[in-house]
Amino acid sequence: MDGNRKKPANRSLSKKKDQNRRGRFDAEKTRQKKSPFSPEKSRHSGQGADHTRAVRNIASSSLHPTRKKVDAETLQYFEEINSLLGTGTQVEDTEERMVLIENALEETHGKECELACEKSCSRVLEMLVLSSDSTQVASFLHRLSPSFLLVSTDAAGSHVAEALLKSASVILHEHDTEAAWFKTFDQAFTIICQVLGENIEEVICNCYGSHVVRSLLSVLSGVTLELSHKGSRGGGLSSRLSLSENPAASIKQGDMIFPHLLQLFSRRILGAAKERTIQLCMDPFASPVLQALLRVLAGERALVREALYILLGSDKEGANEEGKSSNQNLRQLMFDNYGSHLVEVMLEVASDHTYQEMFQQILTPHLLEYAVHPSANFVVQALIISMRSHNQVASLLSVLKPNFWTLIRGKRAGIITSLLKVCKKYQSSEQEVCSSLAKALNLDAASSSCLVLRLLFLEGYASSNGSKDWKPLLKERMSVLGCAMLQLIFTFPTECNQLFWLSWLNMEPAEILATIKDPGGCRVVESFLSSEIPSKHKNRLIAKLKGHFAELASQMLSAFTVEKCFRAGTIDLKEAIVSELVAIQSDLAKSKHGPHYIKRFDIIGDARYTNVISDVSKQGSEVK
Repeated sequence: MDGNRKKPANRSLSKKKDQNRRGRFDAEKTRQKKSPFSPEKSRHSGQGADHTRAVRNIASSSLHPTRKKVDAETLQYFEEINSLLGTGTQVEDTEERMVLIENALEETHGKECELACEKSCSRVLEMLVLSSDSTQVASFLHRLSPSFLLVSTDAAGSHVAEALLKSASVILHEHDTEAAWFKTFDQAFTIICQVLGENIEEVICNCYGSHVVRSLLSVLSGVTLELSHKGSRGGGLSSRLSLSENPAASIKQGDMIFPHLLQLFSRRILGAAKERTIQLCMDPFASPVLQALLRVLAGERALVREALYILLGSDKEGANEEGKSSNQNLRQLMFDNYGSHLVEVMLEVASDHTYQEMFQQILTPHLLEYAVHPSANFVVQALIISMRSHNQVASLLSVLKPNFWTLIRGKRAGIITSLLKVCKKYQSSEQEVCSSLAKALNLDAASSSCLVLRLLFLEGYASSNGSKDWKPLLKERMSVLGCAMLQLIFTFPTECNQLFWLSWLNMEPAEILATIKDPGGCRVVESFLSSEIPSKHKNRLIAKLKGHFAELASQMLSAFTVEKCFRAGTIDLKEAIVSELVAIQSDLAKSKHGPHYIKRFDIIGDARYTNVISDVSKQGSEVK
């Protein structure tokens, strides 16, 4: 992805974090009875967002009653259970395991909360919950539900809560509404939604509670969510190259497991967001919850529209109580690291009408400013990927195409990649986007033969400020985005991408060889060989690789490209490829990919190609 975006750190039960968490609770005992957290104080405080978040986390602990400590006998009992059922010391007999699990869960009666929040016991409970049957999970969750607020916001307890929700999600997908355990789950989740809903702002702003609430939304809706957000933006590069529809498909009412609870719980979250819109939207832990909420509500058009108005800080007339327009609120979110993530999801789930409003009234007037911003540029990419018509593509391209070089030099080439994708999707403006990109890469008015090399080493060329004396270092790794753009370009009609494939054919054999050996470059070659470009031009490229097929076939990364060359080549080129491979067939057979690779050659093409392979192999044996 373009730029470095800070992500909320994943939770762990490391010793350092546990010491910090214990210190926080110890400090809480000596503070004043009145909570220092209040909406008014946080909103107007001049101590900064970090202070506000710290105060909010302390406020969360004020809701917790003093926990009882787990007695030594119970601790020892759970250590023994862990030694019997834990990793590496598992009891093999299934029936015996189930008896041990049942006995251990029975031991938790009356002290579920204390055990869940005790570090060593919580690990054992996680293991037990993930191995329990439907009735046992439902029963334990029901007993723990009144204490779910404390458990969800505890360093150890939150892991138990998530393990319970994970197990419940798997069980509930059976949709056996007549089973006794289903009714138990219904009662448990009703209590959980009430308990968390009463303190929803404190929970979603808590570093542990945020994860639990997202898991809860996933269970209630029946939608699987990526809860960790491991630095990716909707699938990253793979989603940019995919031409499939937006993954945020509508959720049918029948697919939801607890639609009534999802509606009620969602309104609790939106109620908190309405009071403190900007603060929650830009909070590192509350923002991912709001993103998850929008995704699970993607099929509820009325509720999604209401949620978008609330999160943009506007009513249906477009102004909030403070007199700020939704445009100003959105601008503030787009310039924030966490808020921009939320705006991306807004664009993803918005109806066509709402998207058009955001497109025309809010984003396009300041498009270039957003495109070069470290955070807002990701929103521009989401805006492009979420486009609903070819008219929108043409409108946005007209604004951005004069600034392609500015985007490349500012390390915002991901926006151009997104444009190429939607042009392909709608089969619109393909010639225009290709010619604009070629012009941006050919500032020195040099021969177009340099176009492909400049894309393959895009960052290096951009760092030279487009110098005409720039030469690529073939040993360096090629640009991920540059390779992605070329892959997309070679899927366009030949009359649109002619400048690029002609440039490709003018490359030297050493440059083509280096491209095939690169993880991204080899996919560009495969895209070229799979394109609609006339076969005679593909054969020109393949011919430049003569004498190197054995070298390429011996490496797993480039072996598949050799197969592509064989598929696309003429009979003479096929003979040349096989003759080189015969010389290394014994070594090739010993490699991990070799046997499969040789087999693929045996079945490729029709009978005449099989005869060619056989004849050449025989000739190779006679030479030996």
